[in-house]
Amino acid sequence: MKLKIFVYLCIGFATAIFTSRAMDSTQTLIAMISLPFMGLLHELTHLMAINIIGAQHKFMFRGLYIGFNVVVEKVEDFIAIALAPQLLTIALAMLYLLLRSGIALALAIVHISVSIEDLQKVIKYSKPFIYNSIKACIRILQNDFR
Repeated sequence: MKLKIFVYLCIGFATAIFTSRAMDSTQTLIAMISLPFMGLLHELTHLMAINIIGAQHKFMFRGLYIGFNVVVEKVEDFIAIALAPQLLTIALAMLYLLLRSGIALALAIVHISVSIEDLQKVIKYSKPFIYNSIKACIRILQNDFR
């Protein structure tokens, strides 16, 4: 079994266990009915970021993969497009903090779990930037202490 599929299964079970313990059946039903809407909002947020950046894109629907295939000139543009839907997670987390709504918390957790592939790609493409930033900081520190 591929690691990614295993991680998806673990996150799915953990999310189901959390929602069943933290919410009553009515709240769980509302959260589950909201999932397709969340998926649509997620992809629309990607699309807005794609249009703002002006990237070439193609919508893909293949098996379990539903999303955009994006061609960008800079890695930073891809990272911005991939992270754009996390604004929904932030909004849901804020709703939870303000209203103590179990539905908002469950949707935020589910949104993070379905965003794993986006977040994985962000980490993958951010490694060179992080490495170069650390190298630059080390050079600055070495020059300051000489």
